[in-house]
Amino acid sequence: MNHATDSLPAPVDYGDLGWLLTSFARKVPSIVYSLAVSVDGLALAASERLDPNQADQLAAITSGLASLSVGAAKCMETGQIRQSVLDMDGGVLLIMAVADRAYLAVLAESGADLGQVGYETAVLAQRVATALDPGARPS
Repeated sequence: MNHATDSLPAPVDYGDLGWLLTSFARKVPSIVYSLAVSVDGLALAASERLDPNQADQLAAITSGLASLSVGAAKCMETGQIRQSVLDMDGGVLLIMAVADRAYLAVLAESGADLGQVGYETAVLAQRVATALDPGARPS
């Protein structure tokens, strides 16, 4: 018996994470899709309406934008980034950190209530953080 492996955390079930993102996109008005991204730019899971190829591309973009935002905050000495928002003609992309582990990218329709989208995304970020931390989940 190898006791060193007995204490390893259970692997993350990214299928559950995909379900969580899809549920969020269905429940919150004006959400087109949502994506969980690792800090190194890999797509971890996406809501059902996001094509896998587009998810990979958006994951890399999300990681890059988040990195630029962190760099800007350091340069201006303004503290940690809470969220980044890209307001475009056809929609709004909201990027939010999930603890130190990942990012959430959420695309909302143009004209969406950004207060509600921001609040709901913050709640989702807490749920995703729990899903990504197997030690925090009940056995």
